[in-house]
Amino acid sequence: MRRIVEKSILTGLFSVLASLAISFNIVPLLGGQVAGAGLLMTIFCPLAISIPASALHFTQSDKVRRAEAATA
Repeated sequence: MRRIVEKSILTGLFSVLASLAISFNIVPLLGGQVAGAGLLMTIFCPLAISIPASALHFTQSDKVRRAEAATA
């Protein structure tokens, strides 16, 4: 379980980095700035979505892996 949490948090951090990179590259091209509420959303939304979704995915993958090992 600890490994799943670690992988989920790491996935969340990579998600935030990708979100920041996209925002800081695209928003200035559209004439805006990444600041204030937009910056908070760029950080908070990927964390709020990717960590629970990754945890569910990794948990289900682990269950499938164990079930396949048990049947083999």
